[in-house]
Amino acid sequence: MFEAGVHYRIDYPTTDLRVGGCGLLARRDATTYLRGQGAPRGVYGLGVSQTGRLLRQMMAEGFHLDDDSSVFDGLLVVIAGAKTGMFNRVRAPTTQR
Repeated sequence: MFEAGVHYRIDYPTTDLRVGGCGLLARRDATTYLRGQGAPRGVYGLGVSQTGRLLRQMMAEGFHLDDDSSVFDGLLVVIAGAKTGMFNRVRAPTTQR
């Protein structure tokens, strides 16, 4: 049926698809924009508790890099108790609008 080492392409047409799970990308791109506007002393991230988990998740998944350079000059993560967060999950279908 499938052969090892062979690449397969699957096209799946959809309708009314909503984009979800771009929160980490949006934060990285906003930080890159601020840096491009001439941030006076650099760009630093401060995360306490949940926002600290978000910053750690960005680093773990590589979203702190833009064109192979860090978008932050430094991060201070305080009281981020849990290991990782659920910030970029696949969007699930719902009946709510």
